[in-house]
Amino acid sequence: MFPSHKEVRRQAERETERAERETERAERETERAEQAERRAEQEARLRERAERQFTETARNMLSNGLETALIMKYTGLSADELAALSGTGARV
Repeated sequence: MFPSHKEVRRQAERETERAERETERAERETERAEQAERRAEQEARLRERAERQFTETARNMLSNGLETALIMKYTGLSADELAALSGTGARV
């Protein structure tokens, strides 16, 4: 037996509603992915900024004559890294 016109219409409406829900779900997932990407980019920029400030502080400590061992202790930088910052290129 063939379905009635009303049944066919209801089934089409249900399929349309299901497709709309799937579209909305996909849009939400896309938005979440975009937000995560923006957060990751922002965190990367913050890390880069912090690293620049950190190295500038270490450079200032060097230029103000603080002992290398003290700078290494408080910054965690190696002697080679401090040498690179000081511009000497030699191991400090």
